[in-house]
Amino acid sequence: ESGEVEGKYKPLYEEGMNPFQKFRMKEKARQYAELSVPERITFNLSSFFLSNALYRKFLFFYMVMLHVLVFTTVYSFALMSNKASCPRFIAVDAATAGTAPSVAVAAAAAAAASAAS
Repeated sequence: ESGEVEGKYKPLYEEGMNPFQKFRMKEKARQYAELSVPERITFNLSSFFLSNALYRKFLFFYMVMLHVLVFTTVYSFALMSNKASCPRFIAVDAATAGTAPSVAVAAAAAAAASAAS
């Protein structure tokens, strides 16, 4: 029975006595202590998200969705600025200024038809 206990705990005991392991742990603790507060926060957050496959997947899809949001926003602003600088849209807006919406739609259709011919 004592052989079983010895065999079970001997690797743990030897690992604790390993000078290379002790040195590595001391160096890790020293390097962590030298980090600034923002670096510690970044290190802890990255360790948290990279520690589990589910967290990594969540982070990946979150980043993809943020990129999609930014690209669609930039694209929509580009379309709006293009519309504002296009002479055809400026002429339609000037022709329909101060009119009722139905008249504005008719005037826009007429302006588009005259521009097409």
